[in-house]
Amino acid sequence: MRSLGLLTQVGTDTFAATELAKSCLASDEALDFVRLLHLNVALLGESLDALADEAHTATLLRVLAERYPDVQLTREDVTRRIALLLETGLAERIGLTVRRTELGASLVDTLPLLDRVTSGLPENADQGIPRGSSAAEPRAVTDAGQRSFGSVATEVVQAATDSADYQRFERAVAAAFDALGVDVEMHSGPKKTDVVIELWQSPTDRQRVTVEAKTDGAGLVTDQDVKFWRLGEHRERHMAQSTLLVGPQFDARVTQEAAREKVALITARELADAVMRHSRTPLSPREIAAMVTAGEDAESLALTWRAAERRQQALSLVLHTLWKSGNDPVDIRYTTGVLGISDIWRETKGALETPLDSSEIEEALTFLGTPLIAGVERQGGNHVVTAPPSLAAARLRALAAVIESTGLDGPPGRPSGEGPPTPPGPSSPESPENPSVPRQQDSDAGVTPSLIRAWAKAQGHAVNERGRLPQDLVKKYKQVRGHG
Repeated sequence: MRSLGLLTQVGTDTFAATELAKSCLASDEALDFVRLLHLNVALLGESLDALADEAHTATLLRVLAERYPDVQLTREDVTRRIALLLETGLAERIGLTVRRTELGASLVDTLPLLDRVTSGLPENADQGIPRGSSAAEPRAVTDAGQRSFGSVATEVVQAATDSADYQRFERAVAAAFDALGVDVEMHSGPKKTDVVIELWQSPTDRQRVTVEAKTDGAGLVTDQDVKFWRLGEHRERHMAQSTLLVGPQFDARVTQEAAREKVALITARELADAVMRHSRTPLSPREIAAMVTAGEDAESLALTWRAAERRQQALSLVLHTLWKSGNDPVDIRYTTGVLGISDIWRETKGALETPLDSSEIEEALTFLGTPLIAGVERQGGNHVVTAPPSLAAARLRALAAVIESTGLDGPPGRPSGEGPPTPPGPSSPESPENPSVPRQQDSDAGVTPSLIRAWAKAQGHAVNERGRLPQDLVKKYKQVRGHG
């Protein structure tokens, strides 16, 4: 219990439950217990993930060391983790080995996991290619510099209950929204809003949201912790359309007051889950807006995510099915590896709980047949594979690299891929103590009448299509955009 951080020694032979243990006892569900432990015990969820196949303790220790070399575990550490997973029904013994159960497999998909260190080869190799076959090809090396979504998600959940350092949670929330691909402004400080996010939805439509991050050591934000009238002031000051409150959990009074004040609520766990899901299936800011808008049905965002995930599954299933047929000697002999939509449906109907329909298969084939992918070719009413799945994936990665290397994603002055900005400190070159260094946002570079008109229309201001713009409108735009 001590090794798992559940007990602390307070005397010679006296022990007391830690805050982590008290949090675990707040729920009767074993899965909640494991979720909380996962956020505080190194490589617990990762151990469950590694038990997809049967393994001995020594094997699991080796696998974890290879995947996460920066985290050092002993054999005893791994033994304790296995014992916990067995006790909670997430793993089972098969002879001398251990393997995760169906319950464990379901749980691990919901946990924020650390990124693995790979050997340079993706884990999902193309199937059906004999060793030494000319169809086999080198695989792209995983980008070691990719953002660790798992680390961001874990920090959000952990920082939410760190009431001793409220700015830690503010930084974690800012990093989470940055990972979600929205523009982030850090403010922080007494009587200030914590974070402002901006969701680009179209050239004339940008949704600004003030975000308040509330920590609580007990894991529950109460009405005593939130001043809703101040949230309204922050929204007006930053000319935002809505307000979002983020915390570990919210009591009933906060929930009721938020509904009256039209303030959106999201828990740290929900934000962390969104980060992890976004890492697998990115959504646009327009789609993510449902998560930060009061009154929006959370299920609508979940449906959007599931639809996007299903399109990904359809692409993978269709391409791998065609690839398998194109490398099967029997199929080649009788059909030359060519398949129709009905053939693909028959081959894939058992792969998903709800089989793909013909329109989904057709959509996948159309995408795979574009010149940028060139993975499938139409032959009459049928289709044949023209590139292995690994090559199609490599082409998509190359396309992504070109897009990411061109231009900027964020607002002027913030390079694409740069993390969320932090408030300038006393020693920062942007701070007033260094007047010789101009603040980047003081520049009017990039401010044009067309941008101001588009912004003004989006905010509901009446503005002429031509002529000089009112100075108060120009000033207001510059204040909101940080141009002085």
